[in-house]
Parts: sequence; C-alpha cells; structure tokens
Amino acid sequence: MTELELQSEYVMDFFCRRADGLGFREIKNNAVSPDLFIPANLYEFLKENSRKAWNNLLKKSEYNGDEQKLLRAIMDMIREKIEASANVAIFLNKNRTITFEGEILQLIYVSGSELRGDEDFNKNIFAAVEEMSYSFHHDAKKIFAFRPDLSFFVNGIFLGYAELKSNFTNQTAKTNGRNKIITDYLEAVWEYTKIANGNDVAQTLCRRMLRPFEKSIHLVTTDITDTYILRDPGQFFDEAKRGFQAPPHKASGSNRSARSLRRGNAFALLQEDDREGDTLLQLHGIHL
Repeated sequence: MTELELQSEYVMDFFCRRADGLGFREIKNNAVSPDLFIPANLYEFLKENSRKAWNNLLKKSEYNGDEQKLLRAIMDMIREKIEASANVAIFLNKNRTITFEGEILQLIYVSGSELRGDEDFNKNIFAAVEEMSYSFHHDAKKIFAFRPDLSFFVNGIFLGYAELKSNFTNQTAKTNGRNKIITDYLEAVWEYTKIANGNDVAQTLCRRMLRPFEKSIHLVTTDITDTYILRDPGQFFDEAKRGFQAPPHKASGSNRSARSLRRGNAFALLQEDDREGDTLLQLHGIHL
C-alpha cells in the first residue's frame, strides 16, 4: 500500500467520507488561499453565525455590499492576530469572537457548553485537504514551497498538518516522517535568513513566512502504528538561524557546514520532544 493509498482510501475516508467517521469536509487543495484560509468555509461560517454583524458591515461605505472585499479584510485581520499569537490554538481560545470595525463576529464554538452542550460546537466547519501546496513569495519571487500530505482547518482557519508514511513501503513516521517535518521547517528558516539578512527586526517577515510551522496547533507524522507530534518548532529557530549564519565548521577531519550540524541538532531535539502512542484521530480531536 502506497502513502497515497493510505491517505486517500483509509485516512481521508475516515475523516470525511464514512457515515461513522469524523464528519470533516473534504476540500480540494485549490480552494485554499495562499495565506492559509479556506475562504468559502470562513464566509459560510461568518454569514450563518454572525448574520446581523455581517450585514451591518456590508452596509459600510468601504464595502458597499462587496462580500469578497469584506471577507478579505477579515481574513487579513485574523492572519495578523494569529501571527502575533504563540499559535492558532491560543488565538482561538482567546478569540472565540472578534470585534471587527465595531461588530462582533463569531469565529468558533467550543464543545461542552453548560447550557447548550455540543449544539453550537456542531456548527463548526472542520475540513481536511490533501496535498495542499504552500508557497511563500517575497518581492514577487517564490522563496519557499512545501506540500504536506493532510492539512486541517476549522471554519476556514488553518490548524496544522500531518505527514503520512506507509510501513508497506518501508517508510516510517519515526524515521522518514520526522525527517520530512524538520527538513521542511529548516529549509524555510534557511530561506528566511537569506532574504531577511538581519533586516527583519520586528520579525514580521519571520512570523508570516514560518506561520504554517510555528503557528500550527501541532505538526504530526504517523504511519498509523506510531504517531509523533511536534508542538513548537519555533524552539529550534534561534539555533537553526545561528547555524545558517555561522561560517563553515570542521568536524571529524572533514568539512561539514554549520547548517548540517544545526539540522542534526534540531532533529535530535525533535526526537526528544515528540510523544508516541496517541492515534492520529486523538491528536486532531479539538477541545477548545
């Protein structure tokens, strides 16, 4: 069984297609915006759950009934708030509603409400996307790109992603999956150090470029038998950045770049930081 077969026929089937599955929506990867939203899902949730506020905002002169312009402005505000937060989970916990231009908008409902149980929680739109392509552009040039196997959203807001590995092809989460996650992250940090070049004092560029890694609830790799989590890849940032900016380093009689050494150190930390034994479904059970 290949990774794609595992992904599509089993994991996505349980997340999205089976009657006794999780009830996620299956969304095509071309429906995801470059800044990691599913605009159609966010639009649907806002309009259904903050109808009066949405209509009041549309009447404002700057929008004049233009729903796409309003949605874009709201997405920009949400993105900026997520980038300023430790991660998206903390953002959503603190911002179950947000105030936008004087109107209160519902962003998410929590489970286990004392008065309504899960009635409101069930209004949330959970979604899964296969092979979502993420690319970061700077000065009209593509700087970095990667494509996680499965990406997860709630009400159009990006939560995190998972890399799947198939034991049938001798690919394991422990070795291949963890290596893929940390390599993607370190490649993004490497590209960031080249374009920032010491000029990103406010860290605005850093937060935006590394958002799919550092602002996720967690990054997951699984081969179904074993599952590993990385909750805070940002803990590796300073070490990786120092390594990329350092001159070549000599070790064991041969020239090895500091970049390679730092990558090895970060991978070792990832091995120590993960948790083993949780199932993929438990990891994405969201209880805000």
